Amino acid sequence: MEEPIVRNKTAIQGILSTDHQYILDKVFEKKLITRRDYNNLKGILKGTAEDHVINLVDNLILKGRQAEFVKVLQCDDVLETFPQLRTLDLEHTGSTVSPSTLNTDNSYLLSSKPTGLCVIINNENFQNGTKRRGTEKDSRSLADVFSWLGFHVIMCKDQTKSDMEQVTKHLAALNDLAALNDLAALQKYKLQEWSDGKFTTLRKPLRHGDAFVCCILSHGAEGQVTGVDLKRLPIEDITSAFDGQHSSVDADFLVAMATVKKYQATRHIEDGSCFIQSLCKRLREGCPGGDDIMEILYRVNNDVSQKKFFGSGAVKTQMSEAKKVTLRRKLVFSPCSS
Repeated sequence: MEEPIVRNKTAIQGILSTDHQYILDKVFEKKLITRRDYNNLKGILKGTAEDHVINLVDNLILKGRQAEFVKVLQCDDVLETFPQLRTLDLEHTGSTVSPSTLNTDNSYLLSSKPTGLCVIINNENFQNGTKRRGTEKDSRSLADVFSWLGFHVIMCKDQTKSDMEQVTKHLAALNDLAALNDLAALQKYKLQEWSDGKFTTLRKPLRHGDAFVCCILSHGAEGQVTGVDLKRLPIEDITSAFDGQHSSVDADFLVAMATVKKYQATRHIEDGSCFIQSLCKRLREGCPGGDDIMEILYRVNNDVSQKKFFGSGAVKTQMSEAKKVTLRRKLVFSPCSS
């Protein structure tokens, strides 16, 4: 079924180019684009008014926002500004409704294609000669499940503290209009993408979607993660790179940790960590039925709490936790239909 935006794309672009700043302001007001997208689109200095509109429409199509964009175009004030829109057929040609458009009052709308980026920072080989064994199993498990959930999964291997800090800043600054330029800058971080069941050379352009997942597999201390140079990066420095993407600072974050403070996280040298493996298992079980991420994390917490391991001559346990939760709606991931 062809989307009405795609079907009428040329006509829409011509009509909206009569006041490209107005329609840019309107889609931002309706939260179809992020503040960063808005600034990037507004800051384009070259090109005609129609070029500006083409970039905006392409941005919305790539994010899977066509249905919401149609609603904006059908608003009375927009129709008053662009009366020629009334001559276009902006109705769907079929009756199929995507599940991702439902329940928007209670859960985040995740309709972009891909759902978003999933970045795995996988530190295995440390500069003091030690190896974090079992992390490869975890990285593959995470890549497999988040790819299944519609994410474009990329991995950065063996990152220093500075690398981790810089790569997250680069990824936060990515936008649909300059993805290729950013790809060149990102090559030094040894990026690979998950494709056909394995990590391979990065080929697809990196684009933000409706969600962003960052999985850091490394050693750490309370509130910090360790680079392969043994220097520690505060987790707040990672999340702060994404401030300004939301309607308010620090909104819409979820930070989950493998263990509570002052306790070690367990990891099998072949089977991976109990936290990551439980998370992947519970996502597989819960997402097809529409379970939200907090329900899934409760089950993960229960799984992890029941694990026992031997260390320093004693039986020990572990407890995972959601360290920072500023979600304002339910977060429900759905398996990719393609």
